[in-house]
Amino acid sequence: MKSVRSLSTICSLAFVAGFGVAACSSDSSNPAGVDGGGTPGTDGGGTAMGQDGGGADGPAAEVDCSKAADGTLCATDGVCVAGVCATSRCGDTYIDSRTGEECEDKNDNTGDGCTQCRFDCKSSATCDDGNACNGAESCSEAAHVCEPGVIAGAISCTTAAGMQGMCKAGSCGRPGCGNGTIEVGEDCDDSTAGCTKDCKFTCIADADCDNKNACDGGETCTVLTHSCKAGTAVVCNANGCAGMCDPGAGTCAYADADKDGSRCDLDCNDVDPATFPGGFECKDGKDNDCNVATADGAAPGCECYIDSDKDGFASSVTGAIASPGTCQAGFTRTKPIDAATTDCGPGNTSAFPGQTLYFPTAYCASSRFCLVGQGSFDYNCNKTEESTLTDNKVAAASCAGAANSFACLFASGWVGAIPACGKPGTYRTCSYGKIGCTGIDSKERPRPCR
Repeated sequence: MKSVRSLSTICSLAFVAGFGVAACSSDSSNPAGVDGGGTPGTDGGGTAMGQDGGGADGPAAEVDCSKAADGTLCATDGVCVAGVCATSRCGDTYIDSRTGEECEDKNDNTGDGCTQCRFDCKSSATCDDGNACNGAESCSEAAHVCEPGVIAGAISCTTAAGMQGMCKAGSCGRPGCGNGTIEVGEDCDDSTAGCTKDCKFTCIADADCDNKNACDGGETCTVLTHSCKAGTAVVCNANGCAGMCDPGAGTCAYADADKDGSRCDLDCNDVDPATFPGGFECKDGKDNDCNVATADGAAPGCECYIDSDKDGFASSVTGAIASPGTCQAGFTRTKPIDAATTDCGPGNTSAFPGQTLYFPTAYCASSRFCLVGQGSFDYNCNKTEESTLTDNKVAAASCAGAANSFACLFASGWVGAIPACGKPGTYRTCSYGKIGCTGIDSKERPRPCR
């Protein structure tokens, strides 16, 4: 019987070969099935892969790789290489069925029949990519390589979205719109009326026809044919005047050519600024107010009078100008003919006919400044200087004598004597409360008049 190589010899060979040692036998032991004397597949002397003494699933005992052929399975996860039991791995050129290896091609290429020591295919079913449009793939069982199918022509298919489609260039897509056939996902075909180029109905409700231009009127949808019908356009032409339509509101805008504040569609004469609805009707032979019922003969004159203080009243007819339209700044239409229309203080804005306020100081009637005592308190132009009812009475000797709120109010007045307009005096104000009528005397203040 041949002696078994020593453990150090076996390990040295494994190191030189570059493989990891799965198991090393002892120099002094000679276990059964490791002496090379048995029959192949029972005592470690077999060379057929998968028949190393352990049956189809691996060796029953350790194999003496010094006597076994390269590729013989040894130990639990080893394979004999150059006389040693090296760790089995994909790419070592030896097929280890124990780890599920089916093939060995010593490369990382895919699609060449063997990838990661597994067949690329074993049957045609494993090659099917689920795409009916690129034909039925098949497996070359000899080479274990997937063969492509024949690209399908115009046949029906189902898209990824679950819609019925047509095969085109090897993939499933929507059939072409406009082919004369209404297909899945289409409302219509664009060769028919009421159909868009995307094979969708032009409209199903009036809102679908709205072009967002109110000047075109309200568009409507004819549901039977899914066609839009135009609305009635807005016409901007009134009183012989053409206007512009606002697309957002559908309303007409008209110009004011004579700049008198009246649009041309309302103005009876848009080239004359003195003629417009509501204009001042005066004796000029024109229909100034655009109202034929207004008698021109009964109208006032067309003059404007100087209003230097711009309070609406003039002090004289001197300097009047003809103006049938609105008076320019510094002029008034009111003619100074009597006390109710004539300005008594042309240099003071607060002095004019009808003034209702009272003032503590006098004004100069005809100039900005005047000498002491020359001023006037006649602010309402009635030729009388007057004060309020309460400012025109003497106060009671005592507010406490008033029996009620009404009597208390009339107990108020000037202390001692009523001063002249604008002159200072002490004023007593009586008021009624929980403790009866009480009064407060003010510091000296001027008496206001008008």
